[in-house]
Amino acid sequence: MIKKILVATDGSEHAKKAVDYACDVALKYGAIVYALHVVNKSGITKKLLGLIEEHRKVKNVDVLLRQIGERIIDAAKNEVEKKGLKKFHLLLIEGDPAESIIKVAQKNKVDLIVMGSRGLGNLEGVFLGSVSHKVCNLADCSCMTVK
Repeated sequence: MIKKILVATDGSEHAKKAVDYACDVALKYGAIVYALHVVNKSGITKKLLGLIEEHRKVKNVDVLLRQIGERIIDAAKNEVEKKGLKKFHLLLIEGDPAESIIKVAQKNKVDLIVMGSRGLGNLEGVFLGSVSHKVCNLADCSCMTVK
C-alpha cells in the first residue's frame, strides 16, 4: 500500500509531469505527498552565475537561488491543490539533489519516490549519471521516473 509519496521537482517539464503523476497516485491511494525542491548551488556553472549576476544585478546569488526554489515549490503547491489533494507537505532544502532526495525519503519513510527522467541538469549529468538514475539505484523504496 502506498501511504507516502515523495515527488522531487526542479521546475522542468518532466518534473511538472512527475508532480501530476504523484498527485494521481496519491488520490488513488489516499497518500500524503511530500513535494521537494533541492537548491543545488554546486550545479550552477560559473558562466551561468556571471550571466545571472550581470542580467539581474544580483548581489547575492544564494538569495536568488532560494527565491527560484520558492517559486518552483509554489508551482508544485498550486498543482497539488488544483488536483484536490488535502494531505501534502512542501519541502525546500539545500544540498546535492540525489543525496537530499534519498535522505528526505528515508526520514519520512516514503513508499514511493516520483521524479522526472530528465531535469534542468547540465550536460555533465549525461556522463556522470542523472539524479533520477542515482536515486533509483540508492533508494530503499520504489521509484517512478516520468517522461
